Amino acid sequence: MRRTALATVALAALALPAAAGAATAHDPPDSPGPLDLVAVKVGQDDASLVARIAVSSPLPRTAELRLHPAFEKRKAERYLCLNLAAHSIGRRLYCPAGHAHHGRIDVGVSVVGKRAIRGKGSIRARIERSKRGVVLRLGLARLGIEPGRLGYSASSSWYGPACVPGHRRGPAVCVDRAPARGAVKTRVHPLRRTGCRGVGHGTVHRGPITHRWVALTFDDGPSPYTDDILRILDHHDVHATFFQIGEQVPAYAALDRKILAHGNEIGNHSWHHAMGPGKADLRRTSDVIEHATGFRPCTFRPPGGYLPAATASAASALGMVSVVWDVDTRDWTTPGSSSILHVARSGGRGSIVLMHDGGGNRSQTVSALPAIIESYESRGYELKTMTQLLGGRYTLEEVHGRQRVWTPPAHRPERPVPRPGP
Repeated sequence: MRRTALATVALAALALPAAAGAATAHDPPDSPGPLDLVAVKVGQDDASLVARIAVSSPLPRTAELRLHPAFEKRKAERYLCLNLAAHSIGRRLYCPAGHAHHGRIDVGVSVVGKRAIRGKGSIRARIERSKRGVVLRLGLARLGIEPGRLGYSASSSWYGPACVPGHRRGPAVCVDRAPARGAVKTRVHPLRRTGCRGVGHGTVHRGPITHRWVALTFDDGPSPYTDDILRILDHHDVHATFFQIGEQVPAYAALDRKILAHGNEIGNHSWHHAMGPGKADLRRTSDVIEHATGFRPCTFRPPGGYLPAATASAASALGMVSVVWDVDTRDWTTPGSSSILHVARSGGRGSIVLMHDGGGNRSQTVSALPAIIESYESRGYELKTMTQLLGGRYTLEEVHGRQRVWTPPAHRPERPVPRPGP
């Protein structure tokens, strides 16, 4: 027997980004409880899926939530799940549980089969909670959801005096669902970033200090180390900016598309790391990045930090802001992972941290990166791309026909091109 209740809820709290375009599913009135569902709404925001679930009573702490009982083969207890159905993933339940850490939480994944529901590991999601609701933000690439139709609903379970007694003298259990039957239909669009606006012009050494935001930047790639760095960023669900050498891009085109699809940014770092490159050099580099990925860089990192007036003017004429830094790890000297960590974590509000993913052996940088991320997040900082740090916005384009947002990694050169300095 299903027990639910409807409380008045401000639909403004369920607002999704304009790109989402999804309907809100409401739950008909029945009996109240701590996880009594009121409404659920799911929509797309760039490369993420955003789900907002509202309940009628004060929401329990996430530490009090459990995974779906099928995940650990337990009897039903207190859980709150997002149910998704798509051709690319079948039917799956996503149930946040446990303590949130730096605004992220583990979400248990259960696969709904014809005869049973079975657990299938967990993924990380960003979480925001209010008194009577929760917002989950999950990367589409992390979910494995491809463009196309998507059905969604929410389900919950809890114990309480108004619930129906369980079997074999078990506790009284309430089960709820929104909508009560079926699922709400929406679509995932094949969007890709094509550029950005609102980042300004001129030269920046540091971003605004109005927020606890920091930008991690990586120069001289792409290289074999770029994929290692991307995996770490994905694991921690954070993003960075990669300033790339134009002549190296064609061999890593598939990886670059993956970088963008996972929410990161690519910037211009000249064609061959020449000091003081001219307009033709910068245009050639931006052209090859755009040809490989569909993204036109709006940020330029001067090789070695050397920025004569002619180069700054050329970058500005091509619609790019010149980005220097205020935290230099000097990781290109391979000083050791502990030294890289010590310097990298010294930034503050608006800091731009310089590291390298190419130009030599970058294993020390890769080794230090997880602790760098943890250091900033433990102090309440958010890691942003350069466009985000500077208050800009990405321009999006829907991909049609046989184009793809990103393709599987192709063969890549074994060794990075050595670079003598930053």
